Amino acid sequence: DELMAVMTVIRDVRKKMESVPELFSPQKECVQILRRYGVDVLNDEVAGKKLQDFLEEIPLAWDAVVKKTFRKKEDILPMQMAAVDSLKVDLDQFYLSIREYRGDFRANAPFKFEDGCDEAFTVIDSFSKKLDEIEVQVDQFRELEDLFELQPTAYVEIGETRSEIKQLTLLWEFKQSVDDVFQSWRKELWADVNTVDLEDKNKQLRKKLKEKGNAYPAMKGWQVYRDIDESLAVMATVLPLVHDLHSESIRSRHWAALARVCNVKAVDPTDPQFTLDDMLMLQLHRHKEGIEEIAETATKELKIENKLSEIEGVWAAMELDYVAHKNTDMNLPRPSEEVVESMEAHQMELQGIYGMGKFMEYFKDRVVQWQSDLRIVDDTLRMWMTVSRAWASLESIFLASADIRSQLPEDTKRFEGIDAAFRELMKGAVLEMNCVKVCSVEGRCEALKGMREKLEMCQKSLHEYLDIKKKIFPRFYFVSSVALLDMLANGTNPPKIMPYLGDCYDALANLKFVTLEDGSQSNKTVDTMIAKDGEEVPLHEEFTMEGEVEAYLNRLTESMR
Repeated sequence: DELMAVMTVIRDVRKKMESVPELFSPQKECVQILRRYGVDVLNDEVAGKKLQDFLEEIPLAWDAVVKKTFRKKEDILPMQMAAVDSLKVDLDQFYLSIREYRGDFRANAPFKFEDGCDEAFTVIDSFSKKLDEIEVQVDQFRELEDLFELQPTAYVEIGETRSEIKQLTLLWEFKQSVDDVFQSWRKELWADVNTVDLEDKNKQLRKKLKEKGNAYPAMKGWQVYRDIDESLAVMATVLPLVHDLHSESIRSRHWAALARVCNVKAVDPTDPQFTLDDMLMLQLHRHKEGIEEIAETATKELKIENKLSEIEGVWAAMELDYVAHKNTDMNLPRPSEEVVESMEAHQMELQGIYGMGKFMEYFKDRVVQWQSDLRIVDDTLRMWMTVSRAWASLESIFLASADIRSQLPEDTKRFEGIDAAFRELMKGAVLEMNCVKVCSVEGRCEALKGMREKLEMCQKSLHEYLDIKKKIFPRFYFVSSVALLDMLANGTNPPKIMPYLGDCYDALANLKFVTLEDGSQSNKTVDTMIAKDGEEVPLHEEFTMEGEVEAYLNRLTESMR
C-alpha cells in the first residue's frame, strides 16, 4: 500500500510536470495587470509569505518537488520492478480470464436459443453483470499500468462483447415483440381476420429486421436472427394462403379437401370459436401448392356456380311469346329476340364451362343437364317454327281450296289430321308460358317432327300438282306459288284472278267483263283488254272463261292474237 501511495504521487507529479510551470508566467502577468490599474497585491500574504516572494519562490519549490520525486523513484526502483513483474503476471491471468469469459459468452449466450424470451434475457443479464465486473477490473488494472508507466493493454474482446450484448438484447426484444404480435393474431376469431392488414404489419416487421441486420451485419449470422427471419417468412407465406381460404368461394367440400391435404381429421371454420391459431396449427406453409390449388379450384368453381345460377334464373323467368294466326283464335309461337340471344349465349357459355376440366367436375351433372335442356329447347323451337310456317302456308290451301281438295284427296285427308293434331298441341301449349317447360314436354319434339314429315309430303304433292299446271300453262312459271294456288282455287270465279294477269302477261293489266241484257256485269265473259298504261284494246270476239283456269287462259292467249 505504501508503494502504491508513493507511485501515485510520482504519477501525479509526472503528469503535471508540463502543466504546472505553464501557470507561473500567467500569475505574474495577472499581478502586473492589477498594479497597472492601481491594485497592489504584492504585499498580500499567501501561505505566510508576501505574494511577491511567493511568486518568486514557487518555481524553485516546484523544481525541488520534481527532483525529489525522481530521486525517490530511483530509490524504490527495485521495489517498482518487482511490482511490475507481479503486475504483468496478474495482467496475463486477467487476459486469460477475459478470453475464458469471451469463449463462454460465444458458446452459451443466446445466439441460438430454443427456450423462451424470458430465459434468454436471464442469460444475457448474467453475462452483462459478469462483464460489468470485468470492466471494473479493467479500470483497476489500467490504474496500475498508469502508475507503473506500462503500455495500456487493449481488451478488444470487452468492446466486442459489450456491443454484442447490446445488439443481442435489442434482437431478443424484437423477437419478443414479434412473438407478442403473432400471439395476438392467433387469438383473432376466423370471422374477424383481416389478412390484408396482417400482411402489411408483417411486411413492416420484416423491414425492421432487415434494417437491424444492415446496421449490424454480424447479427445476420446469429441463429436467433435467422429464426426470426424464418418465422416472418413463414407468416409471409401463410397469410396469403389464409387470405385465399378466407374467400367467400370456399365451401364445405373445400374444407374437407384442406383437411386431406394437411393430414387432419377435419377443419371447421364455421365453428364460432374457430381462430386463426387453429388455422396456423395446420402448418399451411408446408402444403402451399395443395392449398393454392384448392383456392384456385374454389375461385373458378364460384364463377361456374354464379354463371349456372344466372342461367337458371334467366330460363326460370323466360317466356315463349305467341301471336294470333290471321285474326283467328289460333295462336302460333314467336320466340323473342331475348330467347334467341340467350339460347346462343348460354349454349356457348355451357360449352366453355364443360371445357374447364377438373374445375367443372363438381357441377358436371348440372352443366350436362342444362346443355341437354337447352338443346331440347333449341331443337323443339326450331321444329315448332318450321311446322308453324308450313302449317300456316298450307292451311288455307287444303282446307279452303275446293280444287286442291278434289285434286289431292289423300293429301287433304293427311293435312286434316295434321291440322287437328297441331291445333290440339297449340291449345295445350299456350297454357304454359315458361319457355323451357313448354318445350320440354315429353314427346313434343317427336310429335312436331312427325308433323313436319307429313307436311313435307303434302308440300311435295302440292308442288307436283302445281308443276302439272305449269306445264299446261307455262306462263304460270312467272307467278309465285302462293299466287298460283290462289288462281287455281278461284279458277271458277275469273274476277278474282284478274290481279295476277299482269304476272302472266307483260303488258296486260286487266280484262273488261261484258254487260248482260239485264244490266248486270258478267263474271265470265270479256270483250276488251286493258293495258298497264290504261290503253284499251277490244278482242276480235267475246271470250268466255269457263273450265279449268289453265285451259281457258291458254284459249285467252290464242284469242289475244
